[in-house]
Amino acid sequence: MSFEIMVSAFRNEGSFYFPVAELSRRFSTHAEVDHDGTWKLRFEEGPCLARVYVEEGESVRGFTVGRPPDYLAFWDIIGGILRDLPCALYWPSTKYRACMGSLDLRPHLPPDFVKTFGIPFVCTDGAKIRQYVHENS
Repeated sequence: MSFEIMVSAFRNEGSFYFPVAELSRRFSTHAEVDHDGTWKLRFEEGPCLARVYVEEGESVRGFTVGRPPDYLAFWDIIGGILRDLPCALYWPSTKYRACMGSLDLRPHLPPDFVKTFGIPFVCTDGAKIRQYVHENS
């Protein structure tokens, strides 16, 4: 079974677009574009089946990671994105949980997002985000 996480950017209760170059820079040492346009992730710690799905274009409103790895380097990248961009991390689960980097994002989240996921857990620490996702999946 495959597991996915999603990261979306928000501003004023709607989508916010940020440069795909910002995302590419953060994953630069761990990603290569595959023949199907996805980013295949690789880490020194071991094998990795993860893929990043990014909309085509110069700006994106978010991305999806299929089969996110347990490697801390990956979760540190996610923590940095949550810290520096107006993004929330969420995933399908029976518990519907989410994570954001700062409470400053809260007023920008759409009401239906908050209704579904509740107030997201606030964290930018990769290890703690990884633990939170594992505990709530």
